[in-house]
Amino acid sequence: MEKKAGKNIHASGLLYGDIGILIRGASGSGKSLLTLSLLEFASISGRSAILIGDDRLDVFVRQDRLIMGVPASLAGKVELAGRGIIERPYRESAPVSLLVDLVEKFERMPDAGCFKGSLMGIRIASCPVPSLDFVSQQHQLMLVLEAVRALESRALSDGSC
Repeated sequence: MEKKAGKNIHASGLLYGDIGILIRGASGSGKSLLTLSLLEFASISGRSAILIGDDRLDVFVRQDRLIMGVPASLAGKVELAGRGIIERPYRESAPVSLLVDLVEKFERMPDAGCFKGSLMGIRIASCPVPSLDFVSQQHQLMLVLEAVRALESRALSDGSC
């Protein structure tokens, strides 16, 4: 199995159903809260979701796929501001299907090119999400869930599921 050298990045990640979501953003931008919100939403809506990691992720390319993994020292740990470090069930690694970038701007009608990104030379679906300075937590959640729905529907229509 071909595995290219990876790197450790400032990000959070989870597996939402079959969609690996990697959330990037500046320190304090809300990556942990968005991750926890997605995990909670999945739980109350009967969907499967599991934490990969919070704050730092190892990313690498294997067989032309981007993979995210949790460093052992952070496994199962998530920071909840106002509470501290909490624990959640986790999985050690998962392929990345969606990059979520917490951004410092709000575009009502973003250009279609905004929905494709790249990490470590791998082109991947992307979802720019304005920080909490611009939109509510509910709005952030809706943007990510809509991106997940689009990926799931594309996978169903082209048989790649």
